[in-house]
Amino acid sequence: AKSPRAAPSFLAKFATLLTEHKGWRGEIRNCWSLGSKRALSNLLLNRTTGGRAHWKGIVPAELHPSLQTHRSAVPDELPGEPFEPNLAQWNSIVTGFQLACQAGPMCEEPITGVCFGLDAIWRQPDVVPPHEATDPYGPLTGQLMSAVKDACRTAFQACSMRLAEAMYLCDAQTTGAMLGPVYGILSKRRARIINEEIKEGTAFYVIQAHFPVSECFGLADDLREQTSGAAQVQLSFDHWEVIDSDPYHVPTPEEVEEFGELGNPAENIARNFLKMTRKRKGLPVEDKVVERAEQQKTLMSK
Repeated sequence: AKSPRAAPSFLAKFATLLTEHKGWRGEIRNCWSLGSKRALSNLLLNRTTGGRAHWKGIVPAELHPSLQTHRSAVPDELPGEPFEPNLAQWNSIVTGFQLACQAGPMCEEPITGVCFGLDAIWRQPDVVPPHEATDPYGPLTGQLMSAVKDACRTAFQACSMRLAEAMYLCDAQTTGAMLGPVYGILSKRRARIINEEIKEGTAFYVIQAHFPVSECFGLADDLREQTSGAAQVQLSFDHWEVIDSDPYHVPTPEEVEEFGELGNPAENIARNFLKMTRKRKGLPVEDKVVERAEQQKTLMSK
């Protein structure tokens, strides 16, 4: 919600949406927090038995008066003793979740559309002294923040991760004689045609397409050269779209035999985006210094 006035209507629609889905009816009271400012479309569920005195969830009780709260089964043997955080430590858990949503493990970019569930909290009795565990402003507050952030990133990596790219709405206008070159330029840049119609009363055609933002560089120069200035294009941001290809795809033996150990780089667009983004940000990438050691070239001086 962008303003306090819009918050009640947003929460009412959110509760209605969860109620309509059978698997989410018991999770309404567990909804604890949304993501940070740049990643609001993420959700944190608190399924622990404690902490009701410190938090009430983001959905008011009047929106779900007769629903039973879902509780996850906690294993009998935990790797430590149960731990009940105080108010400041509960806030640290929420902050760690929001930090994980701001920078995902793939490209250190905000993640979207992910739900995390907190089932239990325990601590090692020999690691954290009792006086530090009860201190609301002690070192455990920051340690909880880091632990929750790392746990969310690890849980996210255990799922099938995908990249999302920004898409423009492209409005191209040209004459009938130049439709072929315009379609060729758009298809080369991975554009998806939505509609084509002739402008009433004129000889111009209007083409609407979804156009990846990463492919827009140099578009005006290509259109000017291929159509001799007879085509005009206007771009405006439309939406984010998930790339279907897996950036961590393992090539099959047939692909390794034909293209090498990395497979066909032209088909895996997500892997190329992942590598370029990490290189631009100075993050480590899995690049080999020598990709084809069997193909050796000898430089001979003449």
